[in-house]
Amino acid sequence: MVMDNTLDITPTPNPKRFDSFEHTADMGIIAYGSTREEAFANIACGMFALLAESDNITLKKSINIEASGYNYDELLVNFLSELLYHCSTKGMLFNKVAILELTPTLIKAKAYGEKYTSSKHQLRQEIKTVTYHQLKIEDTGCGWEIRVIFDV
Repeated sequence: MVMDNTLDITPTPNPKRFDSFEHTADMGIIAYGSTREEAFANIACGMFALLAESDNITLKKSINIEASGYNYDELLVNFLSELLYHCSTKGMLFNKVAILELTPTLIKAKAYGEKYTSSKHQLRQEIKTVTYHQLKIEDTGCGWEIRVIFDV
């Protein structure tokens, strides 16, 4: 009888939703998820955590978001840009996103939050645009990881 003393060490998914990091004069988010859909939702929430204190955002309203692209990278940038559009033109802040459909060329989601009010929400910084610089969408073997840098 042969004894195998090696341990079966399986990586466990990262329990965090996202982390932020500084990049030159920009800011970035690394989001995690057990599925690609969860990682897409978490990167959107991470983007809004850069914009405002997310604990103060109440889930009063929801809006449907739809974006398309030629591949997942372009789809992600267009999706985040669409959310940013609702923030800058309609004053919306979100802290929950549900991905309803995700293909390599289409995303349909529902974003939950409320309109910005100066008496309730503390803005942190403005995001000018979502960039392709060092953009990464990766299956790590124990979940999904998305990295996006924002021009602030």
